[in-house]
Amino acid sequence: MVLSSAVNTTVIKDVFIWGGDLDQQIEDALNNEQCTQINIFAGEEWEIRINWHTLPYYSKLRKFASRHPVNILVGCHQTDLHKQNFVAPPEAWIHYWPTHWIHHTADKLKNIVYPKQLPPRKLFLSLNNKAHPHRCMMMDYLEKNNLFEHGDVSWHEKNVHYDFKWWKMKTMILDHNYPQLVNSYNTLPQGFSDTFISLIAEANMKAHFVTEKTWMPIFFKRPFIIFGPQGIHREISYLGFKMFNEIIDYHFDTIENQDKRCQAIMDQLKLLANRDLNQLKKIIKPKLEHNYKLARKIAFDQSYIPAMVKDLCQRYQTDHTIQQPFIGSNH
Repeated sequence: MVLSSAVNTTVIKDVFIWGGDLDQQIEDALNNEQCTQINIFAGEEWEIRINWHTLPYYSKLRKFASRHPVNILVGCHQTDLHKQNFVAPPEAWIHYWPTHWIHHTADKLKNIVYPKQLPPRKLFLSLNNKAHPHRCMMMDYLEKNNLFEHGDVSWHEKNVHYDFKWWKMKTMILDHNYPQLVNSYNTLPQGFSDTFISLIAEANMKAHFVTEKTWMPIFFKRPFIIFGPQGIHREISYLGFKMFNEIIDYHFDTIENQDKRCQAIMDQLKLLANRDLNQLKKIIKPKLEHNYKLARKIAFDQSYIPAMVKDLCQRYQTDHTIQQPFIGSNH
């Protein structure tokens, strides 16, 4: 979907990463001789696509960006890690929306019944869909450290090219009410009620990109520990969320080597497995409440919405075809 608006003599083309064929949207904008500005909305992702710089239109986009504004919105934190891995025309303006998935998750969870909190049956819950290499690594280290018995873990993919050292890969389904191809906004596994902590392998290791995988536990007042890029807990704390230093040593967040960082996380889980989980939950309850309230505040506070999105909403405030994450409850 390509949207076009005229502001004075400026013809703006708005394209959306989740709005159909992105490549065709960009080509259509570039082929429009009246277009003097292109806005690419990719708040749902940390990158545009893996190989877009190899496509024929990319050189034309670079030339366009040297003469006219090209704005690109991504949904991650503004860090050196992202700048190192993000591919875009050098002349383009990059805008960051690190709270995008807080807004999106809050909107999707409106119809979810809050799960009844029960005494912890197991230590952790880990939901895994796509078999990214770092998720494979995490599964391997769970096996190495004999931690599967302490967690509810999902694993859906069967054809994975990864050299597992310890884990013999198999499908792992949590319960019959939790579908294999998970729509996590519509169905919650039992583990949301009776496990203590969420072990999260976030979306990638190339950007501090925090998705619903992390925000859902926060909205359900659960502690979390993330296997993601170095410093991801630090970036979340910059938004005002509190880490659980009383029960977790976050030194692992500073470790650059992925294998060592993964093992350090396993060490923390093993320490937690030997403690009274009910007592731990009482200790961190004030922080769980703080994080929940802050997530709700951010979700419905327009001051967290980037100016680029507010401008989009203003220009198309009567057009209901605009992507829901940008209008909907945030407009």
